[in-house]
Amino acid sequence: MNTIKIIIFLCGVILSLNVAEATHFRYGLLTWKTISNTSTVQFSLKCAFRNSYFSTVNGVNLKVGDTFSYGEVTIVDSNLFSFLETMPTNFLVNNIDLVQDIVYAENVFTMKWPNSIWSNYIVYYEDGDRLAELNNNANNPWHIETSVPMLSANWTKGLHSSPVSSMMPMIDVYMGRTNTFKIPVIDSENSAFTYALSTLIESHPPGFSINASGVCTYTPTQTGLWSTQIKIGKTNPINTFIHLDFLIRVSQPPAPTATPPFLVAPTPLQGQTITVEEGSTLNVVIRGQTIMPATSVNIMIGEVPLGMNVSSQTNTPQTVSGSTGTVTLSWKPTSSKVGVYVINIGLTDSKGLTMTEGVHYFYINVTSSTCNPGPCVCPVAPGQLCDDGNSCTIDTCKGPYPITLDKCTHTQITCAAQSAADPCFSWRCMNGTCARDISSPKTCPSKSCQTSMCDSNQGGCIYQSLCQSTPCMNSVCGPNNQTCINSPVNCNGNDQCLLYSCDAALGCVSKPKSCVPASPQTMHSLHL
Repeated sequence: MNTIKIIIFLCGVILSLNVAEATHFRYGLLTWKTISNTSTVQFSLKCAFRNSYFSTVNGVNLKVGDTFSYGEVTIVDSNLFSFLETMPTNFLVNNIDLVQDIVYAENVFTMKWPNSIWSNYIVYYEDGDRLAELNNNANNPWHIETSVPMLSANWTKGLHSSPVSSMMPMIDVYMGRTNTFKIPVIDSENSAFTYALSTLIESHPPGFSINASGVCTYTPTQTGLWSTQIKIGKTNPINTFIHLDFLIRVSQPPAPTATPPFLVAPTPLQGQTITVEEGSTLNVVIRGQTIMPATSVNIMIGEVPLGMNVSSQTNTPQTVSGSTGTVTLSWKPTSSKVGVYVINIGLTDSKGLTMTEGVHYFYINVTSSTCNPGPCVCPVAPGQLCDDGNSCTIDTCKGPYPITLDKCTHTQITCAAQSAADPCFSWRCMNGTCARDISSPKTCPSKSCQTSMCDSNQGGCIYQSLCQSTPCMNSVCGPNNQTCINSPVNCNGNDQCLLYSCDAALGCVSKPKSCVPASPQTMHSLHL
């Protein structure tokens, strides 16, 4: 890739240029999207300039892949009304239309804002000068801006983007007719959009208007070039806007017998969305036709995504029934290109006729890989989109990709298997690991006149009777099943020659009685 740095210092340099040198800005748009997490915002500044300006003023013949710097981007904290940062641009050329003398370039830059400095930001690109030959706003500076509402209540609920739009740098309309054309716009959140004439420019073409559906209406009363700018907004899920700046060229209508060129199959239909998965190759054929005799057609492609190749046009021979021209767009988007894009097509023929209503557009939606066979990487690392900050949940996500917050899932770690296997304690997650919860032991079933304890190592509940009999004492459970009734063991026997007693260790025992013989006197007395 050739890198050509062209630094234009407007304070003094532009004022010294002649009119032809200063008339180069054609079109501008600044959009943004969050990537990987809600603290990282990627901006895309897309502009179109007069291609010969760079060779005339700077002696440089730009090619696709070259880079140049023109002006600065400024970031403002709209809450504090303070300038946050100003940075030089670094445009990368992605398409050149030599016939229309237009170079298309994009400046992509990324900002990372920690949560501690989140605010509502205005980001703008302002420079000069506009075309000297404009019927309005001639030689004025241009100013395009967008808003990044990081303090929105829904900001942390998913990845977001501004509206995404695009136009041909110059829209052709005819005098004395009511001309209509639609502003193409899309985003990845299926938002509803609002449209209004921008207040960032001094004036619009007289009578030019736009309705709530984004359809522009213009019945010009003067030929020539006009500048205009459209403010495109959305309010859900976040409130943000962009400004689309382009030119309108008014010319006399063609003769009634003249047929303007038109697009034919396999050109995508107006407003069609083509979906392609990252890593896949996309080939889109654009074909224009004219039926005017001995006439050729010229296909104009507006801005294209970085890395998309626009082929050289091939033409069929001119005949009495006209001819066709074909251009192929080829692209293999990487993961960094996941998002939505607008492709604009214009047509002119070799006799100066332009396509009716001057603009045709379609959308490209680049999706993340569906990971078949996989694997996909789900953004669950600390601080990423699907990380809920809870160590006791399993963070995952579900397709289809790209992943948004509503596709994140958080499954609680219940430790159910460990709890079922432990007869004495429930288990719960602590710091991401299952552990025995000794504060909530399981309860053993109650049994009459018995105490219980639970020992996981001995299989669970162990019971011990409250009524503990001894060799000399009987202990039985009372009728209330809670207290013991104690009674001595009855060791009495029927043998009068034995003495009965209870031994604490042996229980009931007996021994022979000891009989003492009577004295002679007593015996004599007994015999008298």
